[in-house]
Amino acid sequence: MDFLEQYKEARRELKPYLLDYARGVLEKSKGRNMFKCPFCGSGDGSHHTGAFSIDEKRNKYKCFNGACDKKGDIVDLYKHINGTDEKAAVKELCAMYGVSYPGELPEIQTKQKAKPVK
Repeated sequence: MDFLEQYKEARRELKPYLLDYARGVLEKSKGRNMFKCPFCGSGDGSHHTGAFSIDEKRNKYKCFNGACDKKGDIVDLYKHINGTDEKAAVKELCAMYGVSYPGELPEIQTKQKAKPVK
């Protein structure tokens, strides 16, 4: 499997962690899996009902505020919150959730020096 295939697989493996990640970084709102939107701030009003919803079955988020309408997955949310690019987001999320990042060798192999060929 080449790097791109491994990268796509790592990204797929991260998707189920969206709700867990959101619970750790977003402000909870009224309703099941509803949060204050990190993009438009929906949920600051007097009723504290955010329009940012997470669909657990699809592992996607969407803001239902018509002016915002942002949607995506865990990588998109991480990129926005942390100001990183996609590759950095995937790598950091992999480390956070114990998902194998493509192209990385186990620590034991990276510390070994190559033996000269006789």
